[in-house]
Amino acid sequence: MGMPAARLYARPERLKRLIHVEGDVQLAERSEAPVMWLVPHFLALDVAGAATQLFQSRPVASIYQPQSHPVFDAAIRRGRM
Repeated sequence: MGMPAARLYARPERLKRLIHVEGDVQLAERSEAPVMWLVPHFLALDVAGAATQLFQSRPVASIYQPQSHPVFDAAIRRGRM
């Protein structure tokens, strides 16, 4: 399973230990139709995208909002690629 967003700044095994997901994380695995996760994130900007890739095997996409500060934007983009 490819996990570009999960490679942010730690290994997937470590992220699985650090990220706590509540609710039915296996819903997408059981569903015959595509599932859209609407996940708020207030502090850890890419945790939601990483979590969807870490806890399910179905294909995943996340949306990125460019940051106004070019240094922060570059750092986040490096972590996501």
